[in-house]
Amino acid sequence: MKSLAAKAFRSLTVEIDPLLVNFSSLSSLRRDPTFFWEEPDADWLLVGFGAAWNHQSAPGPERIVSAAEAGAEIFDQIVHLQNSDVPGPLLVGGFSFSDRKKTSSNSDAMTWSEFPSGLLVLPEITLQRRGTRAWISAVIPTSVSARSAEEIVREVIACLDDGSREFWMSSKDSQVTSNRDDLFQRLVKYAVTEVESGKLAKVVAARSALVETTADPWRVLDVLRRRYPSCAVYGVFRRSSVFVGASPELLVGLQSGKVTSHALAGTVDRGIDALADAELEDQLRYDPKELAEHQYVVQGLRRALHESGVTLDSPSQIEIVKLANVQHLSSSVSGHVPNSTGVLDLVDAVHPTPAVAGLPRTAALEWLAENERLDRGWYAGPIGWMDSALDGSFRVALRCALLEDGRARLFAGAGIVAGSRPDRELAETSAKLGAMFGALSAS
Repeated sequence: MKSLAAKAFRSLTVEIDPLLVNFSSLSSLRRDPTFFWEEPDADWLLVGFGAAWNHQSAPGPERIVSAAEAGAEIFDQIVHLQNSDVPGPLLVGGFSFSDRKKTSSNSDAMTWSEFPSGLLVLPEITLQRRGTRAWISAVIPTSVSARSAEEIVREVIACLDDGSREFWMSSKDSQVTSNRDDLFQRLVKYAVTEVESGKLAKVVAARSALVETTADPWRVLDVLRRRYPSCAVYGVFRRSSVFVGASPELLVGLQSGKVTSHALAGTVDRGIDALADAELEDQLRYDPKELAEHQYVVQGLRRALHESGVTLDSPSQIEIVKLANVQHLSSSVSGHVPNSTGVLDLVDAVHPTPAVAGLPRTAALEWLAENERLDRGWYAGPIGWMDSALDGSFRVALRCALLEDGRARLFAGAGIVAGSRPDRELAETSAKLGAMFGALSAS
């Protein structure tokens, strides 16, 4: 154990009234937000403000590993000013889809300039609510008096208790200004020929849409959390840019040695009524193309986790996950990890999954780099949080938008396998884009 003098930070965590930790009060705090995370159905809310420390990974294959090492080291640099039976501060952040250096030069592209290849942040203030309990954590340098942490905690509690401001900001209707459907359909057509030639088993082609909007990020998050309560709703605030979304796909969750991942691949629309919805569900459940696409993801996840030393549980049954606008085939992959394994070690092992890249992984990534002509940035990358035990949860950043300077760049993708049709893949990605476009329009 290092002495206090050798440590870099002090942390104070205090349990507070859970009624204070609600979306409206958090959006009203007069502090710079860093990270937002809510799983409404799980009654789990996390918000970080400020940055006591951050790690930015350079592009390259070691970016997630370097972040994992830096995160473990910083947790060892914190002395806690309270009992160990309360949750302490968390590290939050994410990673871009690709580990390559950015090369996009599109004049109308939003460049992801504020989002490095990998980012972990230790917020100055972290508010957590799990069910009927809630906590606030403040992190300060050891060079500052411990009283400063107590003062920060008291100040934030007072602000939460004061109620919330009206954060609903007026905005004009969101309008799509760039949406090249023709280019995407040509990309899909070429991908199908590559699959049918045997060069690829599957590849995930993505597209984007540029939207003019003045929507307030907090209001967009509120719309998402209300419409998609089964998802993890997230927001990463970076100076003038905000990355928001609602992900239905758990990349890796690790808790006390138990790892869980969700294979989410195979998609169809929702029906206009219960009968039509059931018919579409049956179509999805028995569609050979959708089932093949799903099994690629399941097998890829199981292989990657097994190679990481995970003792896998028996395969689960395929289920149907119904969201507001689409329904997916879903399977759970779970197991037990060796004692020294952290959540980011597993993220590094499984990302990118066949659900967002393709198979074989290396060949699919090379094909995308040469043909997709889209800077995905953090779209389809890992996003989430990690605690001092190196447990945590990372989702695949889907159903998302990058908000910046009165514009929003929306992203969606579709898995291309043998038999894929450009018109159907266009329709699928349009439905996925609709989740975020609807949130922007409602803001």
